[in-house]
Amino acid sequence: MSIHTNLSADGNTLTLLIQGRFDISLYKAFGDAYQPYIGKIFSYRLDFTQTTYIDSSAIGMLLMLRERAGGDKASIVLEKASPTIRDVFKVTHMDSLFRIE
Repeated sequence: MSIHTNLSADGNTLTLLIQGRFDISLYKAFGDAYQPYIGKIFSYRLDFTQTTYIDSSAIGMLLMLRERAGGDKASIVLEKASPTIRDVFKVTHMDSLFRIE
């Protein structure tokens, strides 16, 4: 379980790759990954290619990122999730707050 970050060449978009289980055990690592960019950028992409599990604490962490990143002013894309994780996003209505690709 880990989080890897990549800042785009133009410095405007931060991509976070979430590996393994996205649960409370990643709380500190997740916050530490995006915190240095808060107030500096408003575009985030969360790559779920390697995410195997997501729970309610992860949903809370996504909502916290959204709030800290600027709410409606921020662009946050949840991308490349497995069908199971996409179902979690749908059931929790994350599609109303985030763009899901």
